Amino acid sequence: MFEDRFEAGEKLVPLLKKYKNNRNKPIVLAIPRGGVLTAFPIAKQLNAKLSLVLVRKLGVPNNEEQGFGAVDSDGQVTLNNDIVYYFGVSDEHIKQISEREKKVIEARVKIYNVKMQDLTNKTAIIVDDGLATGYTLLSAINFVKRKEAKKIIVAVPTAHASAYEMIKRVVDEIYCLDIARTDSYAVGMYYKNFHEVDHEEIKTLLAKLK
Repeated sequence: MFEDRFEAGEKLVPLLKKYKNNRNKPIVLAIPRGGVLTAFPIAKQLNAKLSLVLVRKLGVPNNEEQGFGAVDSDGQVTLNNDIVYYFGVSDEHIKQISEREKKVIEARVKIYNVKMQDLTNKTAIIVDDGLATGYTLLSAINFVKRKEAKKIIVAVPTAHASAYEMIKRVVDEIYCLDIARTDSYAVGMYYKNFHEVDHEEIKTLLAKLK
């Protein structure tokens, strides 16, 4: 168990130390909100830029906590087809929910005042505070691939085994400190302090590494 997201990020740093002062300097991309706290010590210790990759989970109608996929800032949707089929999520619902969440992303671009880094031929290290189903992270990976990053690395403190295996197949490298194989899994179970991260906290951290 991790004390908090910052400690989890610090524990990931040794696994990524080969990228410190690397000639092909990596860009650390955090998934808000919690992923920003995890990514901060990583970017700081690697002397790397810290930016955001904005994606939003798509929740099943009348069961928002159950995600059926995610949407990125380009409006591209990544679906968990098994969940879509199981809950009978219609094409119309997919469209409506993805459009709603795209507007949330657009609002957060303004709140955080960040511009997407040029990833062409760069090494991107995508960081989140944990992986449950993995589809939000998969959406982020698809986004970064479209931006023509040369190498994609994922770093997470904790992940469910099924999500870990899915992500492992689509990136160049993945680093994870704790892979869970239990039936019941939630990222917050692995943190003593798993507080709700607000926008001001994210803006403060981003400003520290400008």
